[in-house]
Amino acid sequence: MHSRLHGLLGACRSDELRDVRRRLQLESLEQRLALTASGVMEADSALVSTAIAGEAADNEVSMRADIPDQVFAPYMDATLWPPFDPVELAKDQGIKHVTFAFVVADPGTSEPSWGGYYSVASDYRGDQFDALRELGGEVMVSFGGAAGTPLAAAISDVDDLTQSYQSVIDQYDLTWIDFDVEGAWVRDEVSIDRRSQAIRNLQDQARAEGRPLEVWFTLPVLPSGLTSDGVYVVESALSHGVDIGGVNIMAMNYGDGPAPNPEGQMGDYAIEASLSLFDQMQTAYDAAGVSVTDEEMWGLIGVTPMIGQNDLMSERFYVEDAQKLLDFAEDVGMGFLSAWSINRDSACDTLGVLAWDCSGVPQEPYEFAQALGQITTGADQPVDDTDPVDDTDPVDDTDPVDDTDPVDDTDP
Repeated sequence: MHSRLHGLLGACRSDELRDVRRRLQLESLEQRLALTASGVMEADSALVSTAIAGEAADNEVSMRADIPDQVFAPYMDATLWPPFDPVELAKDQGIKHVTFAFVVADPGTSEPSWGGYYSVASDYRGDQFDALRELGGEVMVSFGGAAGTPLAAAISDVDDLTQSYQSVIDQYDLTWIDFDVEGAWVRDEVSIDRRSQAIRNLQDQARAEGRPLEVWFTLPVLPSGLTSDGVYVVESALSHGVDIGGVNIMAMNYGDGPAPNPEGQMGDYAIEASLSLFDQMQTAYDAAGVSVTDEEMWGLIGVTPMIGQNDLMSERFYVEDAQKLLDFAEDVGMGFLSAWSINRDSACDTLGVLAWDCSGVPQEPYEFAQALGQITTGADQPVDDTDPVDDTDPVDDTDPVDDTDPVDDTDP
């Protein structure tokens, strides 16, 4: 289907992906320092010294969060009523990685808030962050989205913006964040560049402190790829020296022109969009002077379909489309899959309707999550806390383990 797919019929091993990401991050640091030395990048000398000191202190500091190398983390609308319980999702369905959406500027104060309604400083849903981590999961927080004003647009000073983002990171002890840039804001180059510099500042600080901060960008897409505005978001991040964890595309609401006759083809269109993104990302990384192999690049790509009925009534993403996307993602070693949204992953009473809390297509509860969730490396299992371990029967250690038969680590 695509020339770059040849030879990519297996997902990358975990240790290989970690080495890849570390190499890309070190290359990015070297590039930033070279730009600074040549005068192309105007950076405060103290900031540069911090980056150098952090790298010199520990060359093994990676921006990669402690998450599976291939992971499904569905978006959860954190402000939708009635509130969705991601902890029950983790226990019942084994989906332990979740993207909480969205943090935007409070309309009155420009402070970080959930959807403009709940202050981040109030530790809104903080107990759920803790509970998911105790179950072996992790939370990605997404900034932006389609509604409200992004912090990068509401706060004009880069240092203040950096501090605002940092307050959210500190509040929830985050190592994994996402910036969903869409609508009018994907065309606002001033706020895009301001955000890129703030993210660079955040990662420099994280590196100096020896902690990870993995950053993803979520962008609108067509089957032909990102728009020129979306490409600019990626190029801006690279030119500011951001270590990009990956780019996630919103495979939804294309329109009849870019995606004719979508019935039964939404999975194919999502795959086509990811292939187009692959080429665009290679071009952007080449222009930034960072070499990335095909396998490495697939680890930096994510896809988020709108499950079920899309906003455009001619477009419906079925469970069969999810399975098709999963198969492709597993074959090429794609790093990230998500869904908009986990709140909608159940059937509506009536088919063909657009709703916030159900999909509008035939399905069993959480059938999309169970399909796409298979991408997660070492896929999570539901937590059964009703059957405690019986420790009254001791282990018989008189029969030693035969360690002459080595573990086969060729199967991830």
